[in-house]
Amino acid sequence: MKDIAMLVGVSRQAVSAALNDTKSCRISEDKCREIKRVARELNYVSNNAARSLKGAPSKTIGFMGPFMSSGLNSALISEISQILTAEGYNILYNNYAHTSYSATESSLNLLARGVDGIIVYNSEKIKPFMEKQTVPYLFYSHNNYNYMDVGVDNECGGLIATKHLLEHGHKKVAFITILPPGKKARYTGWRRAHHEAGINITDDDMIILRELDGDVDLVIDILKRRKISAVFASNDFIGAKLIKVLTQRGIGVPNDVAVVAYDGYAFSGFCAPSLTTVAQPIREQAEIGVKLLLERIATKEISSPPANHLIKPILYAGASCGCQEKPINKLYRINTFDMLEKSAKMNFNTNIFNNQRSNENE
Repeated sequence: MKDIAMLVGVSRQAVSAALNDTKSCRISEDKCREIKRVARELNYVSNNAARSLKGAPSKTIGFMGPFMSSGLNSALISEISQILTAEGYNILYNNYAHTSYSATESSLNLLARGVDGIIVYNSEKIKPFMEKQTVPYLFYSHNNYNYMDVGVDNECGGLIATKHLLEHGHKKVAFITILPPGKKARYTGWRRAHHEAGINITDDDMIILRELDGDVDLVIDILKRRKISAVFASNDFIGAKLIKVLTQRGIGVPNDVAVVAYDGYAFSGFCAPSLTTVAQPIREQAEIGVKLLLERIATKEISSPPANHLIKPILYAGASCGCQEKPINKLYRINTFDMLEKSAKMNFNTNIFNNQRSNENE
């Protein structure tokens, strides 16, 4: 800043005011532009740590959670980062695993770097984290833990998926998952759909892959023995691979076994037949969460009650459920993206959630 002040012929205070767009700045607009031009030429970057020590906002948000680089997680983080960057914030990531690096340790690491706020993604251990906080925070969760600010209504998603298969005329829908579901919301939605339809189901109507060691022959045997004609897969990876497994063994999809899955990955369209999936809104989660966190930062709200924003997912119909296969009229014009939502927006300028919800309202 001293160098900029010397080159432009102003005081260091004037440089600070111009670079920070201080409203009370008394120097001319031409001089402000000149200061900013020289700053760019000198590759000037504000020292956010120093700003924080002086009590000024660091314009940095900490982001922490386990497994942030995988699929759905990284898609949400990417959208959040874009919105925060547009708001003038830097993002500092801290990826931790439950077994080796706790949420509390991760948050203390971020606080030591002077962040203005912290976004926590999918952490169960909320209380120890909250006790250590000195900045506003926000909790995202796709598992809908007890404390949650923004998430997706997965029970509604499980209900939507199962009801769709029942509406195709199936008497019962099996639920296939990797681990025992406990009280997971997708499982609850699956049970609720049957209950509302007056259909009795038990946990024998579930296929838990961990208990079968993922053995394909055992899965096929269960499907045949129980005369299962429809399956709700707890995620798109299971659903997509199940389609391939069934096809390899001469079992037609959807004529013999219909399949609906969950999450909204773009690869669902690469399956044959295309996989029907319940898509989670990514952009909406990002927009609501960032807005809420910035409001908390503005009001310095450190201890916040859970906002409990639950966003409704939508069914994105392929042909694996029995719906008609959509013709493919276009490939890609920009790039391929992880999620159906992003791919549709970037390549075809369409919002799959607006389109679907418009159809529901009609």
